[in-house]
Amino acid sequence: MAKVFALDQNFFRSTELESVIAAEPTAKFVLLDIALLEMAKGEKWWETMRGSLAILSNKRGRILASISIAEALRYEMDTLRCAQPNMVCKESTSWLRALVSELATNDPDGPVVARFKALLPAVQHELSLDELDHAKNLNRLKDTTEKIKTFFGQAGMKALKHPGCTTGERLAAVYVMASVLAKDFLVEKGHSPARVRNFLKGNPLLFRYYLALVRHGMEWARMGGIENLIPEKATNDAIDQQYVVAGSFFDGLLSREGKVKTADQELRLMLSIKNPGGITIPSIKSQ
Repeated sequence: MAKVFALDQNFFRSTELESVIAAEPTAKFVLLDIALLEMAKGEKWWETMRGSLAILSNKRGRILASISIAEALRYEMDTLRCAQPNMVCKESTSWLRALVSELATNDPDGPVVARFKALLPAVQHELSLDELDHAKNLNRLKDTTEKIKTFFGQAGMKALKHPGCTTGERLAAVYVMASVLAKDFLVEKGHSPARVRNFLKGNPLLFRYYLALVRHGMEWARMGGIENLIPEKATNDAIDQQYVVAGSFFDGLLSREGKVKTADQELRLMLSIKNPGGITIPSIKSQ
């Protein structure tokens, strides 16, 4: 079966992408919605998109478009049903391939580009209110970090900070807390605990989001220094987590950034846990 790779924004223009295309002649490449949003966020979006999609423009038949992550999360929250398993939208894929074609021919007046330009101001405004709201992203990270400290207590945090704390122990702690937060969130929305437990067993998008959120917050809770974090950096980190979460549904997330690669590897490791209900971490449990 052909492999399917998601691409981090920093991978689109790289020679590594050209190498993967050559080495994996049947592979498909997913343009995540967050990648498209990143390309379109600035005034020079046309130049940015043309440059970022230039390598793939000669392989348009191998391009796929993801479903909207935000819409998928809302669907799961409301229905307790997993979003589309392969995370690919056929309609969006056809549109994206047409857009890439017009970008490749430098046709700013093409019908697909024209429609995209008409929608762009509203998209950019929405981005400024959510994904690119630096203060909101920083406050969300601080809130998560404080919840982690409260959840594990002084003794638990001391154990998590200890040099002897293994990666497995740390990720087990993340898994436990993410499970509790996701369950509590869905129960508060009116879903029954039994249905929530069955839903989370399927490793849905929502649970992956909580795993990534808690894992990232855990790093700050353990290492400290969040009071010195600038809001823009919090936004960059939040965007990185979106790539990691969405990318976990595919055969790989291709990135040139070490911390993104590590986050991807550790999320996949947590998702491989076969008996989540049997996890015990007595040395670092909440006191």
